[in-house]
Amino acid sequence: MKKIPVLLKESVDNLGKKGEVVHINDGYARNFIVRKGMGVVLDAKSKKNYDERIAIERKRMEKSEKRALELKNELENNVKIIFQERAGQEGKLFGAITTDRIFSELGKLHPIPGLDKKKIVLDEPIKTIGQHKIGLKLFHGVMANITIEVEELAE
Repeated sequence: MKKIPVLLKESVDNLGKKGEVVHINDGYARNFIVRKGMGVVLDAKSKKNYDERIAIERKRMEKSEKRALELKNELENNVKIIFQERAGQEGKLFGAITTDRIFSELGKLHPIPGLDKKKIVLDEPIKTIGQHKIGLKLFHGVMANITIEVEELAE
């Protein structure tokens, strides 16, 4: 059987992911994958289009990563969030500071497009007075560390 290269337009179980080039049997490729619109036979024209799309995607990713690194630098140098909370004698808070509260306060001080509370890295809610470091996932492999200051509320 003759195997031909096929560029997948969408992910196919047990075959490959979107954008991959796979070598499959000629009949399977033409009668199923191409006919269902899941892929195209890789010839000179489709290879050129594929290479162009990959180059464009790579540039877009590099630009996004550059913006994320700039944002990381800005956040780490300029953003400090201060919470004033009621606390007990040993510096333990009566409540806790969670990702929800950090997200809403960060949104007021420095709104970040595309940031949601799931991208705030906090091992467990903050329950003590003092300085705490938290992480913000900005991009694949780009993490900004900002400082959270928790002060005792003067009554």
